[in-house]
Amino acid sequence: MDEDGEKSDTRHDELDLFYPSNLPNQQYLHQSAISTSTPFDSNSIEHDSSDSSTVHSYFSTWSTNYTMSNLPGPGRIVGNIISRAGSSLERGLGKVAHRASVGKNSRAISNLQQLCPWYFDEYMTQVQKEKVCDMLLGYARSSDLEVQFTAFNQIAFHAILSPSIRILFDARCQEPIDTVIDSWVRPGINYGAAGLYIFELSARCLSTLSNPVMDELTQYKRENGPQQLRVDFSRFEKIFCCCRDMTDTTIALKFVMWNWNGFDLFIRRKGFRNSVLLKIATAIRTRYEIASCGVDFSQSQLLSFDGDFLWPVLDFLSGMWSALRALSMEETKFLCEDEAQLALWAEVFKLHCILQSRIGRTMSPQASNLFCKTWREEGEDQVPGVEYRALREALLMVELANGDAIRKRFPPCPMDAM
Repeated sequence: MDEDGEKSDTRHDELDLFYPSNLPNQQYLHQSAISTSTPFDSNSIEHDSSDSSTVHSYFSTWSTNYTMSNLPGPGRIVGNIISRAGSSLERGLGKVAHRASVGKNSRAISNLQQLCPWYFDEYMTQVQKEKVCDMLLGYARSSDLEVQFTAFNQIAFHAILSPSIRILFDARCQEPIDTVIDSWVRPGINYGAAGLYIFELSARCLSTLSNPVMDELTQYKRENGPQQLRVDFSRFEKIFCCCRDMTDTTIALKFVMWNWNGFDLFIRRKGFRNSVLLKIATAIRTRYEIASCGVDFSQSQLLSFDGDFLWPVLDFLSGMWSALRALSMEETKFLCEDEAQLALWAEVFKLHCILQSRIGRTMSPQASNLFCKTWREEGEDQVPGVEYRALREALLMVELANGDAIRKRFPPCPMDAM
């Protein structure tokens, strides 16, 4: 019996985590490719005469000669990761009829977290790629919200690092991928702002409808190959210029942060009136804003230390202050009177305040420690000297206009209170 008192088939529910509802399970098994070479722990598997062997055989195909653990180099790494994920799934599915739903969900999340998007383009075979897509598509329609949103995060991560994957996702469905995506959000369920944020990222990454930002990411990868290159930020300006909204900008930022060498030179060349900088600043702030919306499972996934998110925060703030110090006196005077540039510095101020809040210290502790002074002290430290007095006063006016609202949303939290 389920929570609503309705009879349910536990094994069928578990299988539903892996197979889209519109396809029979057999269509995803590809019997000709089945192998049973992956060793099982006989003590941890309770065999079922009905379908357990089929399930075990399916996940056994994750271990191939291409990724055998006794091979040197990336193949060994990928093989170990995939073997662990496959073995974990085999053990879990073999005992599913006798395990509580909490344990099932924990295993599902663990399986998802073991996926490694960095190896997708270069080191996985086509069969392995297809099975990753099948797995993610299945988990994305899970009835458990925590499993579902963990899948959404992984889908976005895979698609951003390997933009061409959306073609494969679409091919693995027997109906348009956008129709499948629409079915993930169930009516009557309160997903909250954080949940919808994660869903929208994954949905945008896979959508085959008008999707200029993913088209640009795919083109960049096609021209530069799968290697993550550390290049000047100006190489990515075109990607940000085609962003239509905050979701597009967030996707672009997540892609670029694996490839750039910082903002500094770009800001010095383009100046503070550049619309791309304002988009990026707003996208960074939105990440913190969403994490502060309510307290639920999806929010808890966002409200935690985020090492990947840390670098754009540090690069952006450091680059802004560095470019400010490089201004000529004439440029400094113009900034003090230019609303467009001051609007960008208002975003910098908001980020500065957020870093001193509990959410900022939790998500970006290194950035909080680096920018730990008051706004006045930060200005005096970054642009000292009597010649910058007017500039510092302009920055204090930014604080006067925005301070109360941002500190109400993100109350200051001393480090010793964490």
